[in-house]
Amino acid sequence: MNRATALAVIVLASSLAAGCSGVLGKPAPDASRYFMLSSTQTTSGEQPAAVHPEIHLGIGPVKLPGYLDTQGVVRTGAGGSVEYITNAFWAEPVNDAFARALLFRTGARVGTPNIVGYPWYSTTRVEWKVPVDVLRFEATPDNHAVLVARWSIERLADNRVVGGAQSVFDEAAGTDPALIVDALSRCIDRLADAIAAGVIAAASAPPHDAPQSPAPR
Repeated sequence: MNRATALAVIVLASSLAAGCSGVLGKPAPDASRYFMLSSTQTTSGEQPAAVHPEIHLGIGPVKLPGYLDTQGVVRTGAGGSVEYITNAFWAEPVNDAFARALLFRTGARVGTPNIVGYPWYSTTRVEWKVPVDVLRFEATPDNHAVLVARWSIERLADNRVVGGAQSVFDEAAGTDPALIVDALSRCIDRLADAIAAGVIAAASAPPHDAPQSPAPR
């Protein structure tokens, strides 16, 4: 009787397991979405008004705050809270993606192929350096995207800071993660616009004359 009972229990358990696997065991589809920041500009793609191949430019270091050092796409909330948008992830470290996107978009706006990202070799010709300290780069509760960054222009010939600003950019984003990432990309476009304008002004100024720092944007 004991063996018969044990066998019946095993058969019953197997039947239940088979039934559950057919109903409950099917894995739910993965809803995760992965995004990247394109290295190319997201605006109309117009060529710069002037080409400046004589400008040898270095972008960086580019620093992002620690709360952005995550694979999740960030949205800030009330009271300084931080949340991560459901099922929305960066396809690569956002610090690397941001730095690369800013590098290529700024180079396109300056009109120079002579642009490198930090760190560069000591033998690389760099005459102007633009370090960037990102303070915010995220979605906001009112369905916008915001980028706040402090940047400066350093002339390496005499190690002087000749320009820079704290720039604030805000773009309508919506709620869909794809729209948020697109709005964040437009913010990088606008930062590249500001840096390019500052670099061109500094490079065009008379030697050893520091242009006025641009007003915060």
